[in-house]
Amino acid sequence: MVVGHVKYRQKKDSEFTSTHQGKHLYQNPGKKRGGLWWTYLASLIFKAGFDAGFLYLLYYIYDGYDLPRLTKCSQEPCPNTVDCYISRPTEKRIFTLFMVVSSAVCIFMCLCEMTYLIFKKVKKQVKKKVDDNRRMFAMSHEMTRLSAPRSEYRSKSSLRQDPTVSIQNLSNIKAEETVPTKKEES
Repeated sequence: MVVGHVKYRQKKDSEFTSTHQGKHLYQNPGKKRGGLWWTYLASLIFKAGFDAGFLYLLYYIYDGYDLPRLTKCSQEPCPNTVDCYISRPTEKRIFTLFMVVSSAVCIFMCLCEMTYLIFKKVKKQVKKKVDDNRRMFAMSHEMTRLSAPRSEYRSKSSLRQDPTVSIQNLSNIKAEETVPTKKEES
């Protein structure tokens, strides 16, 4: 279902690109946004529902998940009630329990993924609403500075020096700067 939706979006995007000089309809056709998000969520719900239906049906048929070793049969062609033994009941029980556990894990994972997707979408919507409210507040209220910028307090001629430089190194640097100037004068 999801793969079909992605293929549909890619086809629609390629048709749009060919008729609109290379512009794309979707920024990323495979990204889960909009309709694709809903399709993915619907596929998770369908998958979890299908597995839950299977578990219920199996539970209803066998009155639990335990297979009996012996059943009483009174249907055709038996003339009276007969003992019917199920062949290899332990193997069937183990395989059935494996299927039940794997289906339960699959349902749990689908529910976790649905919860994650829904909370992520809600978080994104709340963040967007908060950002819009802040933007609207800033537009509707005149904002003035509380103090002047720090650059106004600094003198323009002050030079920044490395705070890790020692006084000896500073004097060596100044001496090196003055020596070439003396050679140039002579």
